[in-house]
Amino acid sequence: MAVADCLAGLVRPADTVARWGGDEFVIVCEDTAACAPGATALADRIQAGVAACCEASEGLIVSVSTGIAIAPTGADPERVLAQADAAMYAARQGGGARREIHLAAG
Repeated sequence: MAVADCLAGLVRPADTVARWGGDEFVIVCEDTAACAPGATALADRIQAGVAACCEASEGLIVSVSTGIAIAPTGADPERVLAQADAAMYAARQGGGARREIHLAAG
């Protein structure tokens, strides 16, 4: 719950945060400024914010592996989630506490 609360405080009011399962969350952001730069800035803010928030509130050391899928307007949501999931697993395989970007096809 601490991670969910932290995530909700790190995104814009129009963004959607959902628990995907286990220790995985999905954040849906539309109109991220300049796509990849905006998405990576958000991922970096989440990495730092969750680590600081959880350590302060729960005494835990938490790292975040982030998978980013950048998709065109109207892209199939299931394909976008699959790309984000693949990117997250690539980040985890790279040692964790990282971010990976995949471009999702329409």
